[in-house]
Amino acid sequence: MMFRLRGFNLNLLVVAVLASASACGCGTTVERKQKKEMTLLRLHLETSSDKVPYTSNVSVLRASPIQMVIHNQSFLDERSIIEAALVDLGHGFAIQLQFDQRGRFHLETITQAARGQRIAIFSEFGEMRWLAAVKIVQTVTDGILTFTPDASREEAERIVRGLNNFKRRQNKTEHFPEKS
Repeated sequence: MMFRLRGFNLNLLVVAVLASASACGCGTTVERKQKKEMTLLRLHLETSSDKVPYTSNVSVLRASPIQMVIHNQSFLDERSIIEAALVDLGHGFAIQLQFDQRGRFHLETITQAARGQRIAIFSEFGEMRWLAAVKIVQTVTDGILTFTPDASREEAERIVRGLNNFKRRQNKTEHFPEKS
């Protein structure tokens, strides 16, 4: 017994299935690429002399550079960031970093002890750059550091996205450690 479906096009069915599969949440190439972006961020404390061991001279800001002597060892990095956000100011934008308990403690300790000095902020977001030199004018007790970066809005969005992606990936690996 043989029967045949008239008007049934197998090629059309395959195309329809593939189209619906690709439209159901796989995301565009740009979105997938953005989800993989990672940003490294380091906070270094200014020191008074380059004669101290383990220091470096750096130039922060591109338009009007500020020369600083900093400790080579950062006191905070991206691992302590809970969330990064791009904040709109009336005249521009800023990056806001919220630190975890460890980061909050270090930020409070440093800003209390080093009032009047600056924090040099370095980032690698596809490009390596010193983003800011934040003057310490008061103790930061809430674990939130906001600064205006030496970056375009698109670069700042990339930095924030990369920091948040890093945190999401860090949370996944903490909950599901890789098997040896």
